[in-house]
Amino acid sequence: MAELATFKYLSDGTPVRINSSDPDVIARTLKEKELEVAQKRREIAFKASPEFQPSESDFVKEESLLGDIGEYGEAVMRTGGRAGRGALAGLVAIPTELASTIGRGLEAAGVERGANVVARAQSVQNAFAPDISDLGLWAEVPKALVQFGLPGAAVFKALGNSNKATKILATAAAEGLVAEEDMKSFGDTFLPNPITKTIELERLEGQERAFAALYNKGVNGLEAAAVMAGIPLALTGAGAVIKTTAKGAALVPGVKQVGEGINLVGTGISKAVKEAEKRSRLVKFIAPKFRFRGELPDTVVAEIKALKATELSALAHANLIALSDLDKTFKQAIKSGNANGSDAEKVLDALNDYLYPTERIIGNDAAAKANALTLQNNAAKVLIEADRKFGFVKSDKLSLNTKPENIRTKYSLFRSAQNARNSIDEYSKQIARDPDMLPEGAQETIEGQLGLYGATQYRAFLEDDYIPNAEDTNRAIEAIMRGSESMGYPIKREEAIEQLVSIKNKGGFINKDLTPRDLIDEATLKGIQQGPLKAKTLESPAIKAYLGEYTGRKNIGTKVQTFGERQEGLIAKTKETLGRQSAIIAKSKYFKRLDEYNKGLPDDRKMFLDTPPVEAAMGVRYAQVPNALGFGPLKGKFVREDYLKALEQQNFNVAQSIGIFQPFYAALLGAKGMYQKAQTVYNPSGQIRNVTSALGFTAFNGNIPTGKEAIETFRLIYGELGAKQPIAADRKKLLEEYVQRGVIGTQAQLGELNSLIDQAAESTKGIFGLGRVFKGSSNQSKNLAARLYSAGDDVWKAMNFEIEKKKLLGIVQKASIKNKPLTMKSQTADQQNIARSFGLDPDNVDLVALSRVDPSSLSKEFVDRYGDNPLREFVSEEAAYITRNNIPNYSRVPAAIDALRQLPFGNFIAYPSEIIRTGMNTIGRGITELSSSNADIRARGLERLIGAATVSYIVPKGLEQFSVAMTGSSEEQIDAFKRSFSFDWERNSTFAATRTDKDGYIKEMQNASYTLPYDYLLRPAEAVVNAYNNGVRKEADLQEIALNAGLDAGAEILSPFIDQSMLFDRIGAGFTGRTSQGYTIYPEGAALGDRVWAGMAHVLNGFIPAGSPAELNTKMSPFDTANFDPLRSLTLGNLTQAAVTEAGLIDPTRLSRISERRKKLDVYDEAFQAASGAKFIETQVKKRLGYKVQEAKREFAAARKLYEDLKKESGARIPEEILYRFKKSNEQRFKKVRDLSVAFDDARTLGLNEEEIATVVRDVGGLDGWRSIFNHVYIPIAPKASVSIELYRAAVDKRRNVVPIEQMQQEFARSYEQDVLPARPIPQPMQPDLTETVPEAVRQTVEAIPNQLSNLRQRASQFLRQQEEEKLLGGS
Repeated sequence: MAELATFKYLSDGTPVRINSSDPDVIARTLKEKELEVAQKRREIAFKASPEFQPSESDFVKEESLLGDIGEYGEAVMRTGGRAGRGALAGLVAIPTELASTIGRGLEAAGVERGANVVARAQSVQNAFAPDISDLGLWAEVPKALVQFGLPGAAVFKALGNSNKATKILATAAAEGLVAEEDMKSFGDTFLPNPITKTIELERLEGQERAFAALYNKGVNGLEAAAVMAGIPLALTGAGAVIKTTAKGAALVPGVKQVGEGINLVGTGISKAVKEAEKRSRLVKFIAPKFRFRGELPDTVVAEIKALKATELSALAHANLIALSDLDKTFKQAIKSGNANGSDAEKVLDALNDYLYPTERIIGNDAAAKANALTLQNNAAKVLIEADRKFGFVKSDKLSLNTKPENIRTKYSLFRSAQNARNSIDEYSKQIARDPDMLPEGAQETIEGQLGLYGATQYRAFLEDDYIPNAEDTNRAIEAIMRGSESMGYPIKREEAIEQLVSIKNKGGFINKDLTPRDLIDEATLKGIQQGPLKAKTLESPAIKAYLGEYTGRKNIGTKVQTFGERQEGLIAKTKETLGRQSAIIAKSKYFKRLDEYNKGLPDDRKMFLDTPPVEAAMGVRYAQVPNALGFGPLKGKFVREDYLKALEQQNFNVAQSIGIFQPFYAALLGAKGMYQKAQTVYNPSGQIRNVTSALGFTAFNGNIPTGKEAIETFRLIYGELGAKQPIAADRKKLLEEYVQRGVIGTQAQLGELNSLIDQAAESTKGIFGLGRVFKGSSNQSKNLAARLYSAGDDVWKAMNFEIEKKKLLGIVQKASIKNKPLTMKSQTADQQNIARSFGLDPDNVDLVALSRVDPSSLSKEFVDRYGDNPLREFVSEEAAYITRNNIPNYSRVPAAIDALRQLPFGNFIAYPSEIIRTGMNTIGRGITELSSSNADIRARGLERLIGAATVSYIVPKGLEQFSVAMTGSSEEQIDAFKRSFSFDWERNSTFAATRTDKDGYIKEMQNASYTLPYDYLLRPAEAVVNAYNNGVRKEADLQEIALNAGLDAGAEILSPFIDQSMLFDRIGAGFTGRTSQGYTIYPEGAALGDRVWAGMAHVLNGFIPAGSPAELNTKMSPFDTANFDPLRSLTLGNLTQAAVTEAGLIDPTRLSRISERRKKLDVYDEAFQAASGAKFIETQVKKRLGYKVQEAKREFAAARKLYEDLKKESGARIPEEILYRFKKSNEQRFKKVRDLSVAFDDARTLGLNEEEIATVVRDVGGLDGWRSIFNHVYIPIAPKASVSIELYRAAVDKRRNVVPIEQMQQEFARSYEQDVLPARPIPQPMQPDLTETVPEAVRQTVEAIPNQLSNLRQRASQFLRQQEEEKLLGGS
């Protein structure tokens, strides 16, 4: 008979079951249990005492470097921490292993001190390198990449153009020097009898051990060098796989016909849109707002218009280089320490005299010109001497005849002055060659002023806060009065003041920053069309001093400028001169291209006409181009009004259309731009993501660069940013070509933000200093961070351009060898001109015929404009056109998106719109190429389509699957997390598992969508799948599921355009005290002062760059913390806090390794995330499930309220309404119950057991019916007697209503039977991760190779014998 159990209670109230009735057993058991209770109490008391510091003792124990298993059986070490430790270990290994190699070499040579060197190196490594022995691949891979990658890359760079064998051997030597002597080689791990087998060192000593150690290092160096050489090959191989697949598929019968069919569908849609535009005014109004060409008749004209801004951008880029060199060199001369005050003044005088010698010469005759040239030469000699004195140029051969490109030092005053002067003169020559843009006689004036001309500009026209002093004002008034009197028209002082005010208010050519937006402003262009090189009209020194002339001269009339004013004046004058000339050149080319395009059109399609056509008398409105100077060959022509408006139209400015509120609204938009800039451009992670994600743009087009192409382009684009000496002429020319063709300098996000800030600066001039704030931010668009951000985009655009050009030239060459025509339609005006120059049809250009043009037959005019290779120029134009159209480009944002970005909602609107536009363009071009009659063009189309499919679908899904295989988790877990526990904005993103616990449950993930740009196009499909997965599976509900999926997909596409702006989200949180993510910025019931501080600090934090070390603490103002610890008024960034505490710089009682959001900080983890741009998300299923239950609790209550509130209502309620509200209440409840039921299942999938889920629900409390939901049973809301009674009750202030009890009971029964929750998913078995399976699989494969080769030899021998026998017998 079983012994009875005894139940007792411990001192803490815990019940205990003792399977015995023996008093001794009971007493002994109770004593043991009470001892455990006492120990637990002591631990609790210690943790509650001041002595307990989790950041020092408990935390270190849990997160030891060995990756201890934590309290709940999960690995505590985060992925970033492992990778960061691995990278640091690799960095420390470079110098220490190098020293160890030297030591072993000495030891092998018999030098006794060699062992000491090795020992010291080992002690340094032990002291500074983290132990990563048990941290797995996430630590070992970063360690190897750093340890071998840095020396290998350095050797590759140093060897330059050496052959590959030399590079590999040198790399092997370098990497062998830094390899560990006891490191296992790849051969040791995977191969049975490897040639790279290492020697065991354990039992060796002295010289024998030293020789063996050096041998092991050499073996590992060889393997590492092979890997380094394989990385570029891998890139090349990836491209080759796509190319080979496409080539094979292009030859499959029917591919061309499929392409033609799809292309016809696209053409049909295009025609339908055109017809709709003709028939519907609404469509005609809306459609142009969503396309690049807008109202213009075709894309060629749109390209010409866009090219105007591109030309200006290219000129501005060249000007910026010249100005930057001049400005930096002069500042360096002042800082060098070799220049005293008089030297600096002397250099400034020389710079001004060299650039603008006519400022000190009176008259315009030959003698004055000779004097100016003498003054310029003397100034050049001063600059040459200064270069030597300041140590800029050490050569004694520097002379007046030295060309600037031959001065290769980092700084040179003479070179920078020459470059600026040469730019001005080159522009002057271009302008002089275009008499259509100049007044009569100006051409001779320009040619006579070459080397001397400089434009004049004034502070009064450019600086908002410029105020002339009283002395200068009075002198200017007197000068006007004297001048008028000398002309015989004496005026009073009041009239002179009016004239002076009129001059000041008239303004001038506003072009201080040489930005394309300022330059293409129509008012600006109209302002200069009379010719800026005419004789100056403000020659009076007194008026120049009053207006604040920009000049490097010391004296302006009687005014003496300070050194700073002179320096600023010289740079501003040079900017103005170059800017005015650039605007004339760009406008001249613009009108010429339009005229050339117009001449090439058939008579019935001409855009510009000499006389109004018949249509003008039939209601089509025409306008005449002004028959005046500045409009070149188009002056006096007639053009349709809508075309002219589209040609003249600049970006729409929403702020300007709201009257007196314009400055306030513009300031809000400017603040929005500054906020978003702080979160991207000035965010280290944002910079990294920008570079890595832009690779997807190139790959989406089927273009995978080779390793060499990638390295060269990175050097070119990034080399310009930190160049220690002037860029080589060939590289400079290449960069200029990229800018001129619109390939680079058009980053979508940066362009949008800068545009918002520029508009704010323009609209808030002189208002409480806001204009200066926004102008300062706008000027930062050229700082290093902004240029780095732009370069991250430019480098891949440049690569795409070069690859497109290379592939097209290869296809033409192949067609030429086969002597077959290869036709292509001209997409740009320059392509049309090239085709017409050789009698080819612009709509059907034979590129093979173009390739056979004799260079000697080309005219000088053609060579000056297009070079001596027509085919290369045509193909380059095509490659640039593809790059502009197929890769996000801010200059191509349509009008509707441009207007949307100026609204208070939405974030980075231009970027997703460009993803959609370029994605569709890429697929469209691929389809067009697929319909080509040329097999190589078809293959190119397939390459493009394969690239698009790979980047948008295969890579995201492959990354997800790879992460599952590497971690031993499951795809079901990733889906479960996304469905139930991710934030709304990332629900349809691509996630990769990065860490699991010992049972294979995911504990950490990475949102990979940040680096997958075209993932955005896949999200609608993900939304559809998620909607289906979250719905019931009955046919009756499929329409509802399809509708929900469609709505989710639409919301996903529109979210960047309609979501609340990040800035306004912060402002809203400042008022409510809670962010959209649920974080509180001040507690309920906080004092008014605390709420004001918290709201203000929260908003200001948005403008602090995301990479900043600290931000304001919203819950502790400086007024509070001044009483105990001022540091508490700041919230340190995670990396800063982790680094400070790790280094012990602050007392641990003031700052711990636990962040304010309860995250345990690891300096290696935070550093890795900051450096890599990767952000790891901890699944925290319990915590997230708790939030889900709280949300369900609120939603259940809201669903009940819809029905139960009927009892509080007094008016008439017909039975149909009561039944409707009862049904709707249950429908809402069912949807929320279904979501919670799925969340419970997803929590199980992610590793929570039944008890843990129940504990989470109980901790939240108050969730009705959760046990039935837990068991997948849905219980609807039943009709309540209290509601029915109260509805039926009648009173003086209440009407009696009849409740349809029977129908409600029927609805309850129907819902109970038919509204079924999704079945519990079947648990999937866990798979071992690749680190466990791959080594064994490789071993088995390698071991099987000899048998496979033997079988192959036997089959070959048998085949040969069979062939010989058949020959002998007279067979085949």
